[in-house]
Amino acid sequence: MKPLYAAWLTLLAANICYGQLPYPTRPNFSGKAVVWGRSLEGQTNVPSNALTGVCSVAGHSGLTVALKTNGTIIAWGSNSVIPTAIGAYPFSTITNAAKIGVFSGSLGLLSTDGKLVTMSDGYEGTMLTLSNVVDFGMGLGFRIVLKNDSSVEVFGNNIHGSNKLTIPSAALTNVRAVVAGTSHAGVIDKGGKVIVWGPDWPTGSNPLNVPSEAQTNIVSLSIGWGHALALKNNGSILAWGNNDWGQLTVPQEAQSNNVVGIVADEAHSVALLNDGRVVVWGYGDYGQKIVPAAKRFEAINGYGQAVYAVEASGWLLTTTVNNSLMGSVTSGGYKADNSTQSIQAYPNPGYVFSGWSGDLVGNANPISINMNLSKTAVANFAQDLADNDGDGISNYDEIIVYGSNPSQPDSNNDGITDPQAVGLGYSPGFNFGPLLVFLKTNNTSANSFGLYTTNQIMDLKFGGMVLGKTNNQLSLTYQILESSNLVSWSTNRQETLVISNPPASKMFLRITPKQ
Repeated sequence: MKPLYAAWLTLLAANICYGQLPYPTRPNFSGKAVVWGRSLEGQTNVPSNALTGVCSVAGHSGLTVALKTNGTIIAWGSNSVIPTAIGAYPFSTITNAAKIGVFSGSLGLLSTDGKLVTMSDGYEGTMLTLSNVVDFGMGLGFRIVLKNDSSVEVFGNNIHGSNKLTIPSAALTNVRAVVAGTSHAGVIDKGGKVIVWGPDWPTGSNPLNVPSEAQTNIVSLSIGWGHALALKNNGSILAWGNNDWGQLTVPQEAQSNNVVGIVADEAHSVALLNDGRVVVWGYGDYGQKIVPAAKRFEAINGYGQAVYAVEASGWLLTTTVNNSLMGSVTSGGYKADNSTQSIQAYPNPGYVFSGWSGDLVGNANPISINMNLSKTAVANFAQDLADNDGDGISNYDEIIVYGSNPSQPDSNNDGITDPQAVGLGYSPGFNFGPLLVFLKTNNTSANSFGLYTTNQIMDLKFGGMVLGKTNNQLSLTYQILESSNLVSWSTNRQETLVISNPPASKMFLRITPKQ
């Protein structure tokens, strides 16, 4: 079962966290545009360049616009001004579109960096060019905008009903998604509560009659001409308002907590199920309830008695790592539906691959993943605690901490092993060679340091030795131990040497082999 993508499918900026909202990102799938229902000016005639690479479709009043996965726009329909307008200023400033909106033949584009441009429509809707926007909605003569500080603004006029521009105090801040219907505006706050305002129209039964069940846990909202739909976080639908055409009567197949997307149109309703099917109910005289055969739909939109959808032909494979300093992984991207992709993790020196997470489990490397949905694969890495050269220092410490050779106990061949250097408080990379040469060549001078190699000291072992002072004499007590296996030792002899009249200040003693 797919996760509940609803907030992302229909409200790209939806975010339940407090604080600043993120700018929108494009949906994480790729497919072809599919439009059915009322074809006022040919909007159901999808052009060939909208049959691949599409992630969102929107339309109304003869204009249809498709958003492609690369952030570009394709437009078709009756309004011949639109294709020119898209490439003209200010639309030319939107180079990486993330969300599209269409109403009354006018277009709105929102980019991934929060820049919004909307056309004015025939009802004097305001031409907007704004920044710091994370979501927007387009209605009849008005636009509603959500800024990245969670505040809401409305622009335009009150045609077709009053009060659209007067935002309720509860909807001014702390909002995570905004929605526009024909004459009503709405928001979802960060607690999942729906707030709708506008005219009392159709009188008595309209989107203003928000049910108590829509006070919490709402992830998506859609407002139509006279009714509204809300999607709860458990996949169930709430419907309220005008029901002249049965648009509030949710079919049984959309009542099993299996809905991931919703659309409230003028007189019909649409639901996207988690298995990719689309269900339409309510008014259907334009054929909008006759859903085309498709493998899987991944997005729905619509207004003006038509349904706009994306049939998925590819899925987004997102690959990432738990720590970019530790390693890398095969790059992702859009992959063909039901294709098998091979992913491999590449640990950096000093680290090892420790397993997959996200939509993958296990530690096989490389590993295969079936792209029947958009998926995420996380390559996890950890410190390499093995000790290739057996010197007591892990490969991670050798490579990352000390910069030494994990395959050589004496990395720089200076005569001091890596663990000896570490024990002295130095890095194994420090070159003791010159110092050792100096000490060895000066060990018989008057200033001798007394440094001898293991070849010069032939396994001399003194056992226990005690040096004591009584009155005016020093006594040196020592014992000679013997062993037949170098493991168990026993006393062979114990002697005490007395040194009389030692100097009052200081005295150095050195024991050497007798020649």
